[in-house]
Amino acid sequence: MGNLVRGNDGSIESPEISADFAVMSVKLLRAAILPIR
Repeated sequence: MGNLVRGNDGSIESPEISADFAVMSVKLLRAAILPIR
């Protein structure tokens, strides 16, 4: 997958926004995994 992600309106989001979304996803995953351990 490339750095660019298509938005809901079909436009291409900037890599910075994609990076921020990736960081949020990682934080959510960690928050979901920690209670299990």
